[in-house]
Amino acid sequence: MNGLIKKTVACAFLGANLCAVQAWASVDNGNQGNGTRHQQQVLHVTGGGAYYPCTIPATEFGTTTASCADADITDLKTGEVVGVFTDALADAQFTPDGGFVITATSTWHLPLGNIVTRARVTVIPVSSTAFSLGASLPNVTHITGSITPPGVNSILSGTGRYKDATGQYRVSGAVNLSTPGSEFFNCLFLLDLDLPNKK
Repeated sequence: MNGLIKKTVACAFLGANLCAVQAWASVDNGNQGNGTRHQQQVLHVTGGGAYYPCTIPATEFGTTTASCADADITDLKTGEVVGVFTDALADAQFTPDGGFVITATSTWHLPLGNIVTRARVTVIPVSSTAFSLGASLPNVTHITGSITPPGVNSILSGTGRYKDATGQYRVSGAVNLSTPGSEFFNCLFLLDLDLPNKK
């Protein structure tokens, strides 16, 4: 894995304030010999707001409606907004520990085009014990995570440079769900993409 990607992913666990890297990092690993280029993008999603109803491609449960929330894709170093993230959530299944697993259909509005990804995401509440032990999680109620297995495509569609892209998706993040009907994000995402070569 490229050194910049390693450092950026480490920020998800060490805290953004310890790392002076751009969150919209893009590493192009060149031609793969099969008509594609491999590219990794690390994206930082912040902000959020109220849910609104939206339509999505049918999920594995047959669901075509979801609750959407918009947030910013930002540069960790400068705070510059470089795109818009739309998360469409459906098919929540609750777990005995107070968490849930949910289908996230996410649209990344980026300078070179849009990417639509889908994954089942685990959402776990931060316990009161963790906070009492000094967990450094300001304005956070839940931790989120999802890792697409190698070889499984989690890219539903793309436009512009991302048309016909395939690849995997990973999120290591945190959200605030304390305001009913709203979601606020502080998440790092890794998109591991195979892009068709430009003609």
